Amino acid sequence: MQRKKRHGFSMALAGALALAGLFALTAAILLRPEKRLSIPEPVQATEAPAEEVYTTPSGKKYHRESCASLKNSENLKTWTPEAAREAGYTPCKSCDP
Repeated sequence: MQRKKRHGFSMALAGALALAGLFALTAAILLRPEKRLSIPEPVQATEAPAEEVYTTPSGKKYHRESCASLKNSENLKTWTPEAAREAGYTPCKSCDP
């Protein structure tokens, strides 16, 4: 005697159980506000601190502090980029301040 195959019934039962589990999980998340993921509020943009640039006594360019062109330089003068431009300095092409 051969057994009847109940493959269709088994698959339907497995699908129904999976759907019921998904529904239960979704309901549990939605009905418990203390367990919800919180989305942080957007942070207001603040004004960035003024960048400092540096010049050498004999140079015509202004640089970032990390610029290789300033490696062995002494007596550096500190500026804001706007003040350096107003004084006639141009930005270094290497460090692009």
